[in-house]
Amino acid sequence: MKDTAPENRGGYKGPSLRPGTYNTSDKDLIFFELGKGGVDFPAILSHLNQIKWKGWMTVELDRTATTSKNSSRITSNTWKTCWS
Repeated sequence: MKDTAPENRGGYKGPSLRPGTYNTSDKDLIFFELGKGGVDFPAILSHLNQIKWKGWMTVELDRTATTSKNSSRITSNTWKTCWS
C-alpha cells in the first residue's frame, strides 16, 4: 500500500523525476505516509474485511518531508486506526 497525491492516483503524471528532486520539502510532495495523501485506505481495508481477505499486505514508504521514524509512526497509527 502506498499513498499519493490525489492528482497522481493511478501513477505519477508529472514531469520526469530525478532521484533527490521530489519529496524534499512540503512544496514538492508526491508520496505521503498512509492516510496523509489522497487514497481512501479506510474504505479499501473495509472492503478487504468484508471479503475476508487473508493475503499479504505491504506498506511502501518513499522519501517524505519528515524523518523516517516520524513517517513510520504516522503510517503505523493510520494502519491501526483503519483496522480498529
